[in-house]
Parts: sequence; C-alpha cells; structure tokens
Amino acid sequence: MSEKTDMDREKFLALTPGEITGLVDRHQKPRTGVFVPDGTRHLVMCRTHLSPEADEFYPAYARLFTGALKECLTIFFDHGLKYLFFPLFGPSLLERKGRFQTITIPAVYREVFQGEEWLSFFQEKGIRVKAYGDLSKLDLIDALHLDMKEGVRQLVEKTAHHDRHTLLFGFLSDNTPGFEIPQQIIDFFQVHHRVPTQEEMLTLYYGEPIPPADFIILSHKLSLRPLPPLISLHQPRIYYSPIPAFMALTTRNFRRILYDIIFIDSPLAAIDSPELWQNYLDELDKFYRCHKDTIIGLTDETRLI
Repeated sequence: MSEKTDMDREKFLALTPGEITGLVDRHQKPRTGVFVPDGTRHLVMCRTHLSPEADEFYPAYARLFTGALKECLTIFFDHGLKYLFFPLFGPSLLERKGRFQTITIPAVYREVFQGEEWLSFFQEKGIRVKAYGDLSKLDLIDALHLDMKEGVRQLVEKTAHHDRHTLLFGFLSDNTPGFEIPQQIIDFFQVHHRVPTQEEMLTLYYGEPIPPADFIILSHKLSLRPLPPLISLHQPRIYYSPIPAFMALTTRNFRRILYDIIFIDSPLAAIDSPELWQNYLDELDKFYRCHKDTIIGLTDETRLI
C-alpha cells in the first residue's frame, strides 16, 4: 500500500513541474512509461476538415504529428519520467501504401531525425534516443530511398551522451517476440548454463537494464499490437482514453496519472471510513446502471454502437 499522504490531488495538480519531478525521484516511480499514439488520422480530419483522398491531408498529418509529439515528450520528461517507449512507426505502416508512405513518413523522418530543431530539442532536454524493433523493415516503407536506417543510427549516435531521459522509438515492432528472442535465450544459456531472468531478457533485447513499464497509455481504438515486447513484466497500470492520444495527453491528465501511480496503490485503500465506502458503492452502482446499454466499438474508429 502507498504511504499515507496529506497531499490532496488538487494541490498536487497545482505543483510546478520541478516539484512533481522531485516527488517522482523520491518515490522512484514512475520510471518507465509506454505511450501508444492512436487516432491521429481521425484527429487530422477533425482539425483540418481534409479527407484522406486529398493530397493536402498527408503533409498536414506530418505537421500535426510532429508538433503533437514534441508537446507530449515535453509533458512526459518535464515531469521526471526517465524512460519512454514510443512506437513511432508501427507495424500497421506496412499495410498503408500510397501517399502515406511517399509523403507523410518521409516528412516525419526528415523533421525528427534530420532536423536541427529536433536535435536542439533533444539536447535541451537531455534526451537520449534509442531504437527498437526491426529496423531492416524500414526499407519496405522507404519509398523515396532516404536510407532511414542510417538516419536513425546517426541520431542515436548524436544523442548517446545525453543522460537525463531515454526515448525509445519503436520501428515496425509489435508485442509478439520475434525469432531473435529465442536465439538470445539460447546464446545466454550457452554462456551461463541457465535461462535468463525477466530483467536479463530486457537487457538482452533492449541493450541495457531498462526498468519494466510502470504505466501504459492507450487511446482511441485500444490497439495492443504496437506494445513493445517484454516491457510489461510487472503488471503496469493501464490508462485509456477513447479520444486520440495526442489530444488526450494534456499536462493535467498526465499529472492525474502521476498522482494515481505515486499515491494510490489501490483506489479502495483510500476509502477509510464507512460513510465514504457507502458513497463509493452508491456511485459505482449508479455508474453501472447508467452505462448498462453502452457498447463501444473499437475498430478503425471508436464509436458507440
């Protein structure tokens, strides 16, 4: 159970980023997070009123994506998070053809991996960039032959000395371990004559002992496919919003998540009187009855059915 605290949630939400970072450091949680952006295509349509049939849609997508990405990274790292997994180019990109691969992906790649503004951002925040997944598959979506693998490698090298935060960009990776993981286990066994522990598997796969995820933020159609392999070893807390991730992740919402992680081990544990317990059950019953006919479809677009 979390330690008793007189830190009211509204008081916590009003703290400065530095004060919250201090609490995160003192409690040593959260250290690692996973942010799975989803719903960006629909958000672009809502913000621009452009259809995916229009050529203008694809550069607009890239502009919104990179701008929102930087805002989200600022929120995460300004509040003391050490490691963030971000599936940048998910496995579904192999299924998206045409202008998405010839316009959007190259525009995002050029800005994030080759742009001076982004390099300055990584330097200012002390962000070390690492890559995971199958970078060899980048050739399959590199329609303009930009040699994206080399660009990723160069950014990883340029930021290798940064030591305040680590951003792990995922490339065409899903939550199903590939052939390399069994081979890593075999190689480890041949050297140590035992199977690796879960923590050792993290080191084998990601190249360093990254702490398991404390939280996963999902949104929109609740896609689990892009989750990074092995990182969810210790039952991380899962937070979900039905709206696109880049719209859902605000400073206030992330602070609400941090308060929940730091101070609330169990919501029920915070109910310390019979009166509060009865009120909780009444509200829960009211919520259940209110939503007994609510069904949400989580496919290409989130909708009530």
